[in-house]
Amino acid sequence: MPVTIENITSIDPHERADLIKIGHDAADGKALTEIIDRLGSCSHRRLFIARFNSRIIAAAIIEPCGESWNVVWLCVRTITRGRGVARRLLTELNRLATEAGRQLTLPKRFAGLAGPQTNRAPAALAVGASRG
Repeated sequence: MPVTIENITSIDPHERADLIKIGHDAADGKALTEIIDRLGSCSHRRLFIARFNSRIIAAAIIEPCGESWNVVWLCVRTITRGRGVARRLLTELNRLATEAGRQLTLPKRFAGLAGPQTNRAPAALAVGASRG
């Protein structure tokens, strides 16, 4: 599944509709709604999306903090879950954070992406201290 990862700072109406669908699939879509409303303003949070066939299928909100990029929110559309989209998104975020001289940190609730035997992040994803 060829998925591309992008950091977006503005959205068109079709992208807004896709992001709203992701927000509805999330346990708490409020954070996504807030960042959509603030895109292009002075918000320090960054929105990264995963796109497949021109549609947004996942989104993550990153909050830069000192030497870290903290993943504060992530959701994959229900209809595309179980296909490695979150793992692909997090792996790319880690690569970008490393390029920027930062360390990607994840909340403890994302530890399951590594599998049941370990608290480590997915292969090729070196993650710093977990956040709650």
